[in-house]
Amino acid sequence: MKTLLLASSIAFAVAICLIYSTSLRASQETGPKTAQSTAAEPCPNTADGLHSLLTDLLAVAKGDDEGKVWSKIAEMEIPDYETWFTRTYGQEKGQALAGAYGKSLMLSEQQFEMLWVELAKQEGEITINRLDAANRRFDLAKKDDALANPADEFKADWKKTDTSAGPARQAIGYFYIVNGKFRLKNFPHEVQILSTAKTGPVVPGKLINRVQPVYPEAAKNLRLRGLVSVNVVVHKDGTVTVQNVGAGHALLSPAAVAAVQQWKYEPTTVGGEPVEVQAKVYVTFEFSQQTSEQNPTGQTLTADIDAVVAAGRITANQYQNDYFALTVTADDGVIQAPSLVNRDAQRARLADASSNAKVGEKRYSVGLLVDAQAKNPQIHSPEQYIRAVRQQLQKDGLETVREEFPIDVSGVAFVGAVMKVTVRGNVYYRGLYGTFLNGYILSLDIKADTPERLTTLISTMIRFKTHSK
Repeated sequence: MKTLLLASSIAFAVAICLIYSTSLRASQETGPKTAQSTAAEPCPNTADGLHSLLTDLLAVAKGDDEGKVWSKIAEMEIPDYETWFTRTYGQEKGQALAGAYGKSLMLSEQQFEMLWVELAKQEGEITINRLDAANRRFDLAKKDDALANPADEFKADWKKTDTSAGPARQAIGYFYIVNGKFRLKNFPHEVQILSTAKTGPVVPGKLINRVQPVYPEAAKNLRLRGLVSVNVVVHKDGTVTVQNVGAGHALLSPAAVAAVQQWKYEPTTVGGEPVEVQAKVYVTFEFSQQTSEQNPTGQTLTADIDAVVAAGRITANQYQNDYFALTVTADDGVIQAPSLVNRDAQRARLADASSNAKVGEKRYSVGLLVDAQAKNPQIHSPEQYIRAVRQQLQKDGLETVREEFPIDVSGVAFVGAVMKVTVRGNVYYRGLYGTFLNGYILSLDIKADTPERLTTLISTMIRFKTHSK
C-alpha cells in the first residue's frame, strides 16, 4: 500500500480557559483550569519515549476525560515557536515555517483531538519511526530539502487490530524534541493508495464538487456546532464511498455523511492512471452562519470583544447589552461592569450583580460571561461547555447536585447544571448556565442559598428582547 502525504505544518493551541468565580462574592475571581497546559515530564529522546507518551494519551482518551486530553495536547505545542523555528531553520525558512505553524494552530488542535476520540473506540497498535535524511517525506508539492532539516524527527502511526469499520492504518503525526519534550510538528492528512501495479509520478486528486450539509433541526435547536471527521474511499471515477464516521457529534454525523456521499473528485493518478484512495475528510457545521429563531437580535456577524463590552451599560440597578439584546436586573442589589476583559482571548466578564443582603436567603450573586466561539473551536455545544466547567469544579471539591439539563431563559435555550458549595461548614448552591449567541458562548454563573432560589433568580433577573419577525 502506497501513501500519499498531503500535509501542512500544523499543531495545537491551548484549550478554552473559562472565566468563573468560585466564591459567593462576585468580585473574587478564581476560575476552573480546563485543559490548561501543565509542565510535561521529559521523555527519552527515543522512539520508545514517544510511544510511551502517545500510549498515555490514548489511555486518557479511552477514559473519556476531555479536560485531561486537552491538557496533554497542550503540552505538545512548541513553546515560543517563532524563536525556535528561526533558530533551528534560519531566518527565512524559520519565519515561513513559524507562520504556517501559528496560522493553523486552532484547527489543528480540534482535528488532533478528534483523531484520539476515534482511536479510543478501537483496538490497535502505535508504531514509531525515527526519520533520517534518507526517509523523511514532506508535502509532495514542496519537496523539502532534508539536509536543511536539522531537528530530530519521529513519525507515529496507528494500525487497527480489531474488525471495526474504518481505515486499517492512520498517520498520527510527526514530532520533534524541543526543550527535552516531544512536540507535534505536523498533523498529516495522508491519502492511502489502495491498489495499483502502476508505477510513476503520483498526482493528488482534487475536490471539484463539495456539497454543503443540511443543518439538522435538532442540532440547530441545541445550537450544536463543530467538525465531523469522515473516512472515505475515493474511486477511480471520482465518486465517494463513506466507510464510517471517525468522530463528531451524533446529531451532526448523519448530515455530514449525506453531504460527503455527494462529493465529486478529480481522481488521484499514478503514472497517469486513476487509482482508488482512502482518505479522511472534515465537514464543518458553523451555527453562526445559519438563520436561527434563537437569535434575539438577528445578527450573524461576531463583534470584537471591545464592541461587545461597549454595547453594555448600567442604568440604576440594571445592566443592558444591545449586542445580545439582554437585560440583567438586580432587585435589592448592585451591578458592576465590566469586571474583567481579555482582548487577546476575546473573552470578558461583562457584569456582576450582587444582593445588598450578605447573609440569609435573600443573598445572591450573578456573573455574566462571554467567550468568543472562534477562539474555542473544541467547544461544540453549550452542553459540552457547561459539562467541562462542572467537571472541573467537581475536581476542585464542589458537589454536583444536577448534571446538564435544558432550560429556557426568557425564550432562549440554555443548558444548566447545579453545584453544591461547602465553605467552612456554610453551604450555598451554584448554577451554571450557557448558550451560543451571536458568535459567543454566553454564560451565567449564579449563586444562592437553595437550588430553588437559583431557578427564581434566572427567571426573574434575566430578560432577552425577542427580535421582530
